[in-house]
Amino acid sequence: MDLITKLVSLKVYELSIFATQRAEKKIIADNESIVISLEVYRRELLNLKPISQRWIKETLNLSTPTINKLVNRLIKEGFVRKLPNEIDRRKIDIVATPKLIVRNQTYISTLLLGMNAVGLMKLSEAEKIQLKDLINDSEKVPIFEGLDKKKLKLITDLWSSI
Repeated sequence: MDLITKLVSLKVYELSIFATQRAEKKIIADNESIVISLEVYRRELLNLKPISQRWIKETLNLSTPTINKLVNRLIKEGFVRKLPNEIDRRKIDIVATPKLIVRNQTYISTLLLGMNAVGLMKLSEAEKIQLKDLINDSEKVPIFEGLDKKKLKLITDLWSSI
């Protein structure tokens, strides 16, 4: 298989997991929520200012009611919190919760290990160990919710290969 086919195969598998989980209402897996949660997580990692509803509107071109619905659903699921902006109390910042951090660490680490497994990238042993340390394999981690036994085994076997 060439690199493009490997990447497409990995992406199809990833999206099929999201579709299964979304259909069973086990996790929030719509594209907009994924973008929001990854950007909140990225800014947390880089110690950047949090996102706002304005950022969501400008980046995703969504209406205010849609933004409110998405953010409120992420809050309900325990992934983000709203906090008053430290400089301008009229503005609201959207920040990560520990649940979002654990979910994204596990998700990104698993994705990188999958890319390594199919030959899209080459991780060093130190990088593999670092990624394994970021993975929370508790069955309560949101990326496990709604997975059938076959997909769950594939993911846990990938982790065990390190």
